Amino acid sequence: MGTIGHADYLRLLEPWVKPFTEYCYTPPARKELLCYGTGYNGWGMQTHQKAFAAIAVLAADPGTDSTRTGMSRTELLDSALRMLRFTLESHVEGSYQCEDGTSWGHTWISALGVERMMHGVEAIEEHLTAEDRELLRRMLVSESDWLLDHYEILGHPLNESGRNKPESNLWNGSLLHRTAALYPGTPRAEAYREKGSRFLVNAVSVASDALSAAVVDGRPVLEWFVGDNFLEESYALNHHGYLNVGYMVICLSNAAMLHFTFKGLGIAPPEALYHHVRELWDTVKPMLFPDGRLIRLGGDTRVRYCYCQDYLLPALLLAADVFGDEDCPALEAGWLGQVQAEMAANGDGSYLSARCAELKRVSPLYYTRLESDRAVSLSYGAYWRRLFEGLPGGRGEGGLYKPAVPYVWKDTYHGACFVKGERRIASWTWLAAEGPQGLCLPADGSDLAEWRYNLAGRIRGTGVLNEYQTVSHAHRMFEGGFVTWGKALACSGELLAEQQSRDVLAVSQTAVAALPDDCTVVALQYAKTVTRSYISSVRGLLLHVPNDVFNGSRRTYRYGQTEAVLEGAGGGEHIGTERRNGTNPAGGAEGRAGMGGLTGGSGQRIGTGQQGNGQRIETDQQGSGQRINTGSRWLNVDGRLGVVQAYGDEPLTLYRPGRRQIGLKHRHQSDTLGMLYADEICSPFWNSLRDVPPDTVLVDTGFAVLADAGPQETGELAVGGGCAAISVEGAAEAVRVVLVKGADGLRYLLAANFGEQGVSAAGELPAGTSAVLLRELASSGEILLAGGRFTMVLPAGEARLFVVEEAGRA
Repeated sequence: MGTIGHADYLRLLEPWVKPFTEYCYTPPARKELLCYGTGYNGWGMQTHQKAFAAIAVLAADPGTDSTRTGMSRTELLDSALRMLRFTLESHVEGSYQCEDGTSWGHTWISALGVERMMHGVEAIEEHLTAEDRELLRRMLVSESDWLLDHYEILGHPLNESGRNKPESNLWNGSLLHRTAALYPGTPRAEAYREKGSRFLVNAVSVASDALSAAVVDGRPVLEWFVGDNFLEESYALNHHGYLNVGYMVICLSNAAMLHFTFKGLGIAPPEALYHHVRELWDTVKPMLFPDGRLIRLGGDTRVRYCYCQDYLLPALLLAADVFGDEDCPALEAGWLGQVQAEMAANGDGSYLSARCAELKRVSPLYYTRLESDRAVSLSYGAYWRRLFEGLPGGRGEGGLYKPAVPYVWKDTYHGACFVKGERRIASWTWLAAEGPQGLCLPADGSDLAEWRYNLAGRIRGTGVLNEYQTVSHAHRMFEGGFVTWGKALACSGELLAEQQSRDVLAVSQTAVAALPDDCTVVALQYAKTVTRSYISSVRGLLLHVPNDVFNGSRRTYRYGQTEAVLEGAGGGEHIGTERRNGTNPAGGAEGRAGMGGLTGGSGQRIGTGQQGNGQRIETDQQGSGQRINTGSRWLNVDGRLGVVQAYGDEPLTLYRPGRRQIGLKHRHQSDTLGMLYADEICSPFWNSLRDVPPDTVLVDTGFAVLADAGPQETGELAVGGGCAAISVEGAAEAVRVVLVKGADGLRYLLAANFGEQGVSAAGELPAGTSAVLLRELASSGEILLAGGRFTMVLPAGEARLFVVEEAGRA
């Protein structure tokens, strides 16, 4: 059993000094100052403040290795002091300005940068001059007075009219308490504490707080209460309009910053700081992979594995110190390992230069903002673990966090369902960042996770902004699984032509079931055009498989009689160049495929025409992407994740975009500025502009995804008929029924009515069955079988999941 300490963080901070200096700037008029990044107001100042804290921590640590930083500790200290002075002098109380000609401060978010940098001030406090100290005091008092006199405390869990303020209430309340603690003699110190506690109680707040008589900081919670920001059923956070696991972490991180300041001062923190923080941590912790990466059930609008992910580190340190959570060091170590791997791939000491090369080119502000997020988050661990030697540091057995399973969680408002077992995690969220979206992954398969419309399909038109708008959803939970169904509109907006603002391209309906076998997720997709539409691409199924730095930029796909080893972004001079023969574990010859072509088991090359075993590789019309028509209805990824198609007009397509396509959810960059590369498994798939009549079915497919399953298990399910459609009689055209054999040996039947009217559907199980009834999961409903035949009532738009009970089986 190893330990984790501040040196683990230092080793990841030290190489960053060199790329840090590339973005340093000395104002010609004030050469005693130094800024990092743009030096502009807003996020430019926040970026600078975070970088200052990281450099200050390095300067103050006796263990800093100057051969690794390229600067002596004296030089680092000089840089840190000049950066602090730039922060203080460019504030509204200072004598200078930001590099865009404005002064920063007195906004709802200006306290955030201050909170994130203050441990850096603490680290070099003994080196501050009297003038530095006075400027610091004036800045903190000025910000506190503005919050006291001009800022209203708000709260609403569903983000109506911008009233959802969980994280900003937390950092603004923290700043008020911080100022009162540092300057207890200031005339308004008691007023700072009073409003600070009101901010904090209304950060991680829930509806029942309005009636709570629990005493916090001398008053009942109900007297502090203004509004609830979290959904009480689940402690889910609706932020930026979706289920935002990342900002749940941000709230925890800001609580950590004030907690450790008060710990260092040796005084009791405000009780309000911890208001519902334990409940929030208990909600977030199961949403972590064993390596510390977030399971973002609701997705992300920003660069993957940055920002909110980085601020998990202070949250882990908080949970270890306050709650005695012994799993936190293992989670710390897991995420530090991911940081180290990406730094090694970059090779220049930076954190993100390879993955975010295009972002670096188009927005130095955004790029340096992300770099400083990672640097400052590492500096918390370096500083707090050095200062507080009693923090738990054991990594745990085997060095990995082992979650408590089984685990079930749901959030009704977002239509979110989540189950976690020894073998699988499965989730579905209707109100997601880029959704709806689902996950079915091995429990430790963080490198396989991508959320963007995952398992929901995607239809795009001719507009710049293409997204789904969920209009209805419902779900039912049961032990070990869930079933959910809903409807979304595929929309295309910001079109070029005048008087054409937004097209509704299609109605997309999906039914999803996580079987209680800790392995399988079954999904049915049905999408149909509303009016005549110009559609640029259709991707049914749409399983994203990240193939980038986090998995070593190489994936092995097996399908039919073929094995394809495909290199992803950063894996070679070109994406996917390796070709060599392989052996099918189920018997028979296989080939390996790269972007340059496929080599069949006999050694023949399969090019762009129909040859050999029926597979075909086509180049995208846009010239960069490549479509591999697998000719197969099953596919397995790395011996860890399987896909089996139950029905559909086309076999599986493996699409290779040829560029990093997963990026910001930003209007003009959502499909052009990518920072993570992912292969796409689809059916159907087309990628060219088509004029489509109304009432045209675009997607009609059903499939199963198998977590922690190898190619033999995947292939046997497909070839053996363990995942197949069942035809029904006397029902509307849009009724779909699939029978799937679970990993537990039981058979499950998922039925969905995608029509507009309720129906009575009759069908028959395959011949030779000894089934006697269908028992509906999540209810007490049963359907008796007669010779394998059944009849079921399906309301419009609804799905039902049954387990097949067989004669003589308990």
